Amino acid sequence: MTPGNLEFVQVVTEMLVVPGTLAAIVRFDERRLSDERLARAWPPVSRDAVIFATWQFGILFGCPSLLVWFIRTRGPLLGIPLGLAAAVGLVLAALASAYVPEAAIEWLGL
Repeated sequence: MTPGNLEFVQVVTEMLVVPGTLAAIVRFDERRLSDERLARAWPPVSRDAVIFATWQFGILFGCPSLLVWFIRTRGPLLGIPLGLAAAVGLVLAALASAYVPEAAIEWLGL
């Protein structure tokens, strides 16, 4: 496999993993919110727009949006640590999406 092909696989993997991870975090959290906090959450159209923008721009858009999500739903005192933790998780997912395909391709001998 050429370096260009490997980079293509990494980019496609990241384009699937990063917005998928963001969507999973937001949807999982949304289901656990109380009615009061759910009222402060993004409407479904805005949530979907954030997921789409994360697909387009990657973690540069996804990490701040997770921080905004948790601050908006929980307030700054609890939202900032939760948002930062979720953003770190998103960065780790992005890193994994870069290194796991490379390791898998090498292991398979492609």
